[in-house]
Amino acid sequence: MHPQQDQQGQDPNPFLTKYQDWSRTTPFITRSIVLSLVISYIISWFLPLTLALSNVPLFTVQSLEVYRVATSVLVCDSIFTLLFSGLAMTSVGSGLEREQGSASFLLTSILLVLLINSVFISFVYTLYIFTSDPSYLLSTASGPWGYMMMLITIQCNRDDPEGTRRVLFFPVEVKNKYYPLVILALFTILGGIRLDLVVAVGMGYTYVYHGGLRTAMKFDESTLVGVEGKWPVVNWVSKEGYVRVGMEGGDGGLIGQEGGGGGTVAIAPRGGWDNVNTINNTSSSNSEGGIQAPGRVSKPSFPGGGQALGQGGGGTNDSRREEARRAAERRMNN
Repeated sequence: MHPQQDQQGQDPNPFLTKYQDWSRTTPFITRSIVLSLVISYIISWFLPLTLALSNVPLFTVQSLEVYRVATSVLVCDSIFTLLFSGLAMTSVGSGLEREQGSASFLLTSILLVLLINSVFISFVYTLYIFTSDPSYLLSTASGPWGYMMMLITIQCNRDDPEGTRRVLFFPVEVKNKYYPLVILALFTILGGIRLDLVVAVGMGYTYVYHGGLRTAMKFDESTLVGVEGKWPVVNWVSKEGYVRVGMEGGDGGLIGQEGGGGGTVAIAPRGGWDNVNTINNTSSSNSEGGIQAPGRVSKPSFPGGGQALGQGGGGTNDSRREEARRAAERRMNN
């Protein structure tokens, strides 16, 4: 009997087969992040996650809801956000996790999210102080966009900043070092200015060109081994796709050693968004890199992040965002 057929001789579910292939070739932490976005999207149909979890400085600081600094990245209330972020995370995150190892990638991701949100709050309050405009306090950092944009900025500037790549599905090529700025401009045209993305791109360039920040976000082997021995990570090390300490292909940081280290991880390669390379099995101790971007995707919508709640994005989620914005304004006025 063919291995692709079930016991009754029928062809397997093609969607299940695709998921199993994706699950088998995607490292554990990256896979978990993407699946958390799927769960968040499903929950968003029933609960107002944007208002409950987004990083809104008015609530995060003045209402002491500090958990928002960590939870904002989990918001996914748009199918375009889910598809675009899921594909991009699979491409970028897989390569970085193979180079760093799963424990290092997990810790680095947590620090990036906290750093972006903290700087975002500081930036918003600076604008509020200088303009006396309370609407800035309703600005929101929501969804995985900021986290993804910082990863993209780091990747574009670490390997070949003078090289060129195609801008998404447009027949235009720009230098790698300018690519994040072009994407930021495109997002601004499509969904309005997003303060969280401005902060994320700025922090990405800072990470690349400021050695102190890079050093602070690198972890030695003893720290990572200790993390793998504690809950909940100790329960993950035996999971399929978990890259243990000593099996990674890089030096434990998002930027490899000069003249060597891990391979290239491309969110949008020179050939554009036409192909997806198969990711090698995680049992390999070295990553060849060169992971290409996901296939063609529909034009995304960009919900709300970096703007007043409910003013960004479009599509079927507008009414929910408008309702969330009105609720936020009522809280501010009470």
